[in-house]
Amino acid sequence: MKTIYCRVILLNRRRPGEVERIFVETYVDCSKNQESYEDFQEAVSNTERILLQNLKRIVIRGKGGKPVPVLYSTFIQARIAELLKFRAKFLKEDNAYLLGNPGFQSSIVGYKVVSKYAASCGAKNPKTLTCTKLRKHLATLTQLFNMNDNEIDQLARFIDHTVGEDAVSEHSEDENDAAALVFERTLIDEVDQSDERKQKKAKQIVNKKRRVLIPWTEEQKQAVTSYFKTNISNGKPPIRRECEDLKKQHPDL
Repeated sequence: MKTIYCRVILLNRRRPGEVERIFVETYVDCSKNQESYEDFQEAVSNTERILLQNLKRIVIRGKGGKPVPVLYSTFIQARIAELLKFRAKFLKEDNAYLLGNPGFQSSIVGYKVVSKYAASCGAKNPKTLTCTKLRKHLATLTQLFNMNDNEIDQLARFIDHTVGEDAVSEHSEDENDAAALVFERTLIDEVDQSDERKQKKAKQIVNKKRRVLIPWTEEQKQAVTSYFKTNISNGKPPIRRECEDLKKQHPDL
């Protein structure tokens, strides 16, 4: 149970209290009512489509009562399925928490769990392995991955950052795109355990040239505004196909 908690924290970089207070009902109901991705199949890449089909997303209450997502990889889902199967043998019947504290009606204490495994994992400086520092580490990785502003915005919303916190800003964006982005960026350790491949990935990331953004001219702005006037009037964001059609009509964009 405690290792499941640690894996969820490592994948999502959520605040400890948010993960430990997830209810069984919340998790199970989400399994019964998984969202269909058919509405935006054309708006995501093949990689994003595969990722979205292989993760589970539930929405919980975050800081300030804001709804925030939590992702579960297929590995974590399998472990939780086993946990639910034998739950009655070690948890009280009236314990409503997914990760309940055996013998009590409360949940496990998340920060103590992380501290325990940080101390026992053999790390040289286990005091640096805290939930807060893991969240800050993810902000640092945005620079290593050389992410653009839109990707950083999606990531900021996912981890529930506020403006100015760890140099990551928060803006509105599509939650499904954010889920795919975070799953792709943080699941490397779960799907690729080869040190050689990890080092190769790191070198590729470091050597990647940063994209130089050139502001649009007034003519280009007018072309975009004219093309998306229906989307603008309806308050509807464009999908990938519409953007590609615009680029075909105006190659200079």
